[in-house]
Amino acid sequence: MEPELVPPSGDGPDSSSRHHRLWLGLGAGAFIAMALFWAAIFTGKFSWSNPDTVHDVAWVHAAGAACAPAVATINALPPAQSARSATKRADALDAGTDTLDKMVARLDQLHPTGASNQKMVSEWLADWHIYLGDRRAYAANLRVNKDAKPLVSERHGGWVTDAIDALANGNAIPNCATPGDM
Repeated sequence: MEPELVPPSGDGPDSSSRHHRLWLGLGAGAFIAMALFWAAIFTGKFSWSNPDTVHDVAWVHAAGAACAPAVATINALPPAQSARSATKRADALDAGTDTLDKMVARLDQLHPTGASNQKMVSEWLADWHIYLGDRRAYAANLRVNKDAKPLVSERHGGWVTDAIDALANGNAIPNCATPGDM
């Protein structure tokens, strides 16, 4: 009886061709998956919303209008940084803080619709009240120590100003962000 001549598996020309087809198929599959992923992104399949978005357009518009006069008033004040003395700097900070206090009072009168919006805005206004206290404390410290440095409270794992600015910027109401006068 003659021995059967069968090439060992995996060593023949068919094996190389099979590996080539396998890699070609995997590559084509990866390309198609990536194309579908980017198509889904560009068509808006994966929607993302900023967690600081207030979903009450009327409130956002009213808040921007309530904040605009404060920005104009603060911009008209002499810059606190250019004051000739610590007392003058404290006076300029207090004038700016008085303006912001009135702005926050106007914002306190606005009530967004929806429980989650109300909670978010309430926390944001609480942050504003903390920031106003920080500004008053800094002005008071300047009156007794010309080298006093501004201290901003921490809240939500960062500076209170970060939280205030995140909501203002996330809703496209830059007038409601913290001013740069401190």
